[in-house]
Amino acid sequence: MGVYTGLLLVCATWAVTASLLMVRELGRRGLPVNVVWLRLSLLQHLHQYRRITRQETGHTGPLFYHYTIPLNVALLATVAMVVVLGF
Repeated sequence: MGVYTGLLLVCATWAVTASLLMVRELGRRGLPVNVVWLRLSLLQHLHQYRRITRQETGHTGPLFYHYTIPLNVALLATVAMVVVLGF
């Protein structure tokens, strides 16, 4: 169980860091970002970041993947923990 908990903490830290960097990049591009309501508007900012980076470079920016990958890993780890430990 300790391995799963550690993996979940790493994934959460990774996703939070990526989301803060993504919001900073949006702010640099002149988009208004309200830090108080960040949790409620994070998915909107995620889509904005993806759209803007695709328009600028033709590819989705790396922070998009640095946010979505740890969330998927955390989901898989949670499912594995439930299956292995029988919760």
